[in-house]
Amino acid sequence: MRTRMLVALMAVVVALAFSVAVYAAPAELPNCSFYPVQGFGQLWFTGERIASLVGCPTTGEYGVGVVEQRFQYGQAIWFSDSNTVFVLLGGGTIYPFTGVWSIHQVYTAYPWVRARLGYATEDARAVTASWQDFQRGAMYWTHKSGRLVFFRGWWERH
Repeated sequence: MRTRMLVALMAVVVALAFSVAVYAAPAELPNCSFYPVQGFGQLWFTGERIASLVGCPTTGEYGVGVVEQRFQYGQAIWFSDSNTVFVLLGGGTIYPFTGVWSIHQVYTAYPWVRARLGYATEDARAVTASWQDFQRGAMYWTHKSGRLVFFRGWWERH
């Protein structure tokens, strides 16, 4: 009787230990031909969530000239390499505008952008940003903005 109870107790302990190990184990990261490094790599490897959102990198990290400007309810970034303005709203939505030469051009041409961003809280400033493309998004970094992750029409600050 005692032997059967001991065996049953051991089976419960083993089952509990296995289930804890299964729940504690992180999901596997994507198998990529190369991986992000430095700050983007640290963010990508911190957990499966970011890696699963953006997927594998498709380019290495590179520098790009940008102009950043903050507003009451978000910020706008103009990219010199593509003449694109990203309007980033506080709720996490991204609105890209291609073929434009400045944040001011977008701000004045689209009344709904003015209404959603509010007034500027600082002057626009030109800086060099770090950028890396991924299968389903991108990562962006400047000293002032920190790390931003873009994916499926949304953005997050990390």
